[in-house]
Amino acid sequence: MATRPDPELMAARLYAAEKLGEAIQTLALHPAGIKGRLRAAALPLAAVNPMVLPMGIRRQFKQLVREMTSKSKTLRAKELGALSATLYRMHESTAVRIATRLYSIEGEFASRLRDGRR
Repeated sequence: MATRPDPELMAARLYAAEKLGEAIQTLALHPAGIKGRLRAAALPLAAVNPMVLPMGIRRQFKQLVREMTSKSKTLRAKELGALSATLYRMHESTAVRIATRLYSIEGEFASRLRDGRR
């Protein structure tokens, strides 16, 4: 017999799914170039608690966030913040790759929620 998921965990996962979906919508509709869209998508991503994501998706999400803020120790990061400093130095192709991975993460998480998988 399958156990019912914790209601608080499910609520937190639904909220995370909403924010991931919001980030994808921003990537698709924001008028800026890819780096500007990633910057705008970072706001809803910041609201996602990685601890409520399933382990595999959590690892992917945390890696994606690390890539989006990898220049956090540079002088420019102190002026602009880690996200802006990283995007400033990022190649367009890298930004596209990150956006594509974000789309995959959101899709996998949404699919798991729909199917009732953990």
